[in-house]
Amino acid sequence: MKQIENRQSQFLDGTITDPLLIFPEGTVTNGKFLLNFKKGAFYSLKPLKPVIINSVLNENFHLSIGCTGIFVHLLRTLCYLYHNVTITELPIMVPTDYMYENYSKSHPEVKDKWEIFSIVAREIVARSGNLIKSELTLRESIVYENILNNKGHETKNE
Repeated sequence: MKQIENRQSQFLDGTITDPLLIFPEGTVTNGKFLLNFKKGAFYSLKPLKPVIINSVLNENFHLSIGCTGIFVHLLRTLCYLYHNVTITELPIMVPTDYMYENYSKSHPEVKDKWEIFSIVAREIVARSGNLIKSELTLRESIVYENILNNKGHETKNE
């Protein structure tokens, strides 16, 4: 957390000019769902700029094909002649006392400011990207996807 906070501070004070890119879900999703955000980008309570990166090749294939090995992912990605990537830049978000006070009233169980900041950011990203918020963890989504994939491979004898 300290390294991320130091890097954010260096960018904000102009010491470095390359922004820090963090995937707040801790992974990539299939372009339809948005998992809960992790602590990393929000812990320092510094301003951030949400960006939605969506790379859909067709309805049946998305670059973030889910729970698969890197080789299969790379092979499927390289099989396409071109990739259509949409990048949506949202306005810079700055955590405010107003945000904390209002969210705390409606959700008294959430105590940490970083968590409120992450929840508000996730809500904005979900609405802006027309994404469905999923409450599953990455591990739960892997188990779920494996179950779905195995159902398609069942034989009549099973």
